[in-house]
Amino acid sequence: MPLAPTVVEQPPPPLLRGNSVVSLYQSCLNLIERLSGVPDFEDYLNPDLLLNTQAGTPSGSSPNDPVNQLWVLFRLGSPLACIFNGLRPKEPLKINSADTNLSNINACKASVFRFLVACRQELQFKEDDLFTISELYQDDTNGFVKVIKTVSMVLDRMEDHGLLRARRTAKRNSDQAKPTDNRAKVVNEILETERSYVQDLENLQAYMRALQADGTVISPETIHLIFANLNALVDFQRRFLIAIETNAAFSPQDQNFGQVFLQHEEAFAVYEPFCANFAEASKLILSEAPKLQKMAHLMEPIHGITSQLIKPIQRICKYPLFMHELIKLTDLEFPHYRDLVQGQASIKRVADRINETNRKQDNHLIAQALQHKIAWKDGELVSDFGTLLLHDKLLNPRSTSDKELEVYLFEKILVCCQEIVSKKKQTKPLAKGAKQKPTLHLNGRIYINNIKSILPVNVSGSYVLHVVWNVAAEEFELRCRNEEQLKKWHSVLDKLEDGYDEPRGYRSNSLPFGLASQPAMLGSRPRAKTEDGTVPPVASWNARTAGYNAHVSSNGRPSPGMSLPPLPRTTSSSGTAMGVMSPGDAGVPQLKIKVNFQEDAYLIVVPIQIGYNELVERVEKKIRLCGCRRSDSQPLRLRYKDEDNDYIIMKDDDDISLAFESCYAEGVMNLHVS
Repeated sequence: MPLAPTVVEQPPPPLLRGNSVVSLYQSCLNLIERLSGVPDFEDYLNPDLLLNTQAGTPSGSSPNDPVNQLWVLFRLGSPLACIFNGLRPKEPLKINSADTNLSNINACKASVFRFLVACRQELQFKEDDLFTISELYQDDTNGFVKVIKTVSMVLDRMEDHGLLRARRTAKRNSDQAKPTDNRAKVVNEILETERSYVQDLENLQAYMRALQADGTVISPETIHLIFANLNALVDFQRRFLIAIETNAAFSPQDQNFGQVFLQHEEAFAVYEPFCANFAEASKLILSEAPKLQKMAHLMEPIHGITSQLIKPIQRICKYPLFMHELIKLTDLEFPHYRDLVQGQASIKRVADRINETNRKQDNHLIAQALQHKIAWKDGELVSDFGTLLLHDKLLNPRSTSDKELEVYLFEKILVCCQEIVSKKKQTKPLAKGAKQKPTLHLNGRIYINNIKSILPVNVSGSYVLHVVWNVAAEEFELRCRNEEQLKKWHSVLDKLEDGYDEPRGYRSNSLPFGLASQPAMLGSRPRAKTEDGTVPPVASWNARTAGYNAHVSSNGRPSPGMSLPPLPRTTSSSGTAMGVMSPGDAGVPQLKIKVNFQEDAYLIVVPIQIGYNELVERVEKKIRLCGCRRSDSQPLRLRYKDEDNDYIIMKDDDDISLAFESCYAEGVMNLHVS
């Protein structure tokens, strides 16, 4: 005959536990004390029995902690039957005394099954109050928490019937004595804040499960996007807390918190996806807030959920500080001092990896957004550029004001943009399906496999990054705000450029006009300018032109023994400033051309001997690569200003020669294209 059901007050859910913080470790300690009052249960608490069943020890646990001890016991099955028989049922559950190890796992599971059936049928337990067989045998504390709940309810029923004997007098708990020194105070702070943190995670988990159980507030996909791998994080953090509590229970000389961090370093990887998801989760919570308001009695939708989601990020930043305090308060002769130092280094590595994962996730989202911010050519995808490595606002070195450039460094390409300032304010929201208007103007881009050299220059408070690129040896500059920004960009660009495996063949690239472009010589990596700005010595490297300077005497002629490239079609001595060798065209100088097209301006560098058709092709390609739209049916019209400021049309090679002779002395030609 089944036992008469007794109304038992159910334990409150984690969200309503009040101010008390009871960890799984403490719950298991308390449960072991209560189990000592169950008739015939003493043999199962024998330490020798526990040692004989270590094959079933959950991963990452210690045989000394109470959680592991109970986990192993309950997996045997027969201890659960013994607990139920303490209720003195009419038909006791069968107990096979030979089943004291996990070698016969099927027999153990059979005993567990009979226990669960008896709880359901004779004690009238609800399904939510019962654990499953898989939750007991899988390596997950989320399931074992339910096991503890079920067993505790059986003991409650036994106590209600007066069948639970008085608990043994030996007091066993993890509460530390009152701290007597500063080191003990730090240990106590680590312990108490860790318990509180795990409870916060459990509260968040209970809220997530409430959303899942309701099923009507938000979709399962949205729940997953908000809470990510929360279950795995809670499982890990309980295990970590158990290790902290186990160490805190030892005498100070035996405590080894450094080893705790070292042993869990790889498992801390569970933080990486959770922390990287925080920004997107916060956005989702904001957009779903009206729906989540239905569950506001459990947790406030916006600030409440967000403040819980950010706690893992905050906690991971606290661990290195705790270790620093422990090291500072620990004597050098302490037996585990070296482990403390290594443990601190371990958790710092964890924090660095999490930061790197967050950075990659942020860059991924920034790259996705860039696809819609620029009017790319048809079919062009940002995803084809590779991983976004850096994104920052740098300064235009030739701008009189601090005009900002948005610079994106991908694995394959460097993209420079400027914000489009719209005179009209958008008052109406975009229609459904309408495309977002571009917010950035594409100034230019450079493929990484065409970069020849990179030079950081830090002179008199100016932080400039020189980049030489393309077979034409063109150079441009990016001005950083400080030395730290300069070092960061140089470091990433330098490693990327050195590590590029593809052949550095010619590829047409756009170059942002206004980024100081200079002809340069290829070959060795450029050297820095002299700090005082003096003229470099004979045959010294000139960082401005990325070429070697020839010494010039007071009469303006080269010193004996120094040769300069010949000046084509002109006798102007001032043209020697442009006497820079072009790769593959020894002895041929180059000329800078400022291409003015519509409202934009671009810069190209061409050989002096370029023909008309090739120049038109170079100009057309520059305009097209920079994203400007023009009708292909209409040929380009090229004009330049002569000495009298008259516009002269160029139609053939002779016109090119005359134009170059007119502008060569000044080193740059203004070309107007229509």
